Amino acid sequence: ETMDVFNVELINTHICTFDPLSPPSQDLSDISTFGCFGDRDNYDEHFFKIYDSQSTPPIGSSDFDVIVEGLSNIVQFSFLTFDTARTTIWIHVQLTLYLQDGTRRRLQVTNNGNLDNDDQATADNASQQIRHFITNTAIV
Repeated sequence: ETMDVFNVELINTHICTFDPLSPPSQDLSDISTFGCFGDRDNYDEHFFKIYDSQSTPPIGSSDFDVIVEGLSNIVQFSFLTFDTARTTIWIHVQLTLYLQDGTRRRLQVTNNGNLDNDDQATADNASQQIRHFITNTAIV
C-alpha cells in the first residue's frame, strides 16, 4: 500500500565519529544500538546532540539552521562542524511525520491562500510516526 508522507518535523540531531572499520549500526530493529546511540565503546571522541526542538530555545539554535520547504515535506538543515581528526562524521536524525493511506485529501488551499484544516493530520486514516535516519558526510 502506498502511503503519503506529510507534516515532517525535525526533532533531534546527533553527530558522532567512529573508527572507519567499525561504523555505527544501521539496523532499526533495536533503536538502542542504532546510529549514534549504538556501541559507545567504538566512538572516537565525539558524540554531540546538536539540535533538540523540544528545548527552549532549541539546543543548537545559534549554530544550527533548519529550512522547511513548505508543503513539500522536505526538511533541510545545516550546522557548523567541530574539529576532529576524522574526515567523516555520522549524522543521526530523528523526525516526526504523518503517514496517510492516500484515500482522502489532506490539505486544500482556499482562494485567499490559506489552508483548509478539514483534512489535515488529525484525519482518522493518518498516523504519526517517529523515524530515525543516519548517514555520513565528509568534512572538507
